[in-house]
Amino acid sequence: MLAEHAAALDVHDAVAYLVDLKQTVLTPVLVQGDPDPDRRPPSIGIEETAAGRSFRRLEIIRESAAG
Repeated sequence: MLAEHAAALDVHDAVAYLVDLKQTVLTPVLVQGDPDPDRRPPSIGIEETAAGRSFRRLEIIRESAAG
């Protein structure tokens, strides 16, 4: 479902994350049928990234990215 909706937005390699019970780490969801599950992104700390801060604060955080 994630890939389908991402494709509609012309987004490639979209990743969904789930938070742990202590709300300290975001872990990528393993997609069924993924040809290479070892290539999935690593887990990330909540306060270490824009994604984590956005989750914690419930707001959109804009961040520039190279490329």
